[in-house]
Amino acid sequence: MIDTDRYENITPERWTVDEDDPCRVVDVQDCTIARTDFVDIEEEREWQLANAQLIADAPLLLEAYKRLSERIWIFTDEHHVEHEFSDPYEMMKYMWHHYIEDDVKIAWTVKKND
Repeated sequence: MIDTDRYENITPERWTVDEDDPCRVVDVQDCTIARTDFVDIEEEREWQLANAQLIADAPLLLEAYKRLSERIWIFTDEHHVEHEFSDPYEMMKYMWHHYIEDDVKIAWTVKKND
């Protein structure tokens, strides 16, 4: 699991890629959060742009991860899952195979027969 407590003091405003400098990630006050073009190698330009976008989206990804983790823990608590998981992906696989897969198949069959 990711220790999300390490991210409690990030810049709270929305992060975006600077339109004029797409390797620069900024907050709403135009303060630089990160740069991805420290090496000027043309072959790496696509990576630099993608890395900048990933950094800009990091707060959104963090919030999505927190919401998903919370839902997973609620689900496992409601279904009395006793198994310990260190990886959310492994937990999702376990939940799919033990709890969700049959419900999805049933719902699909019912919808298909309507």
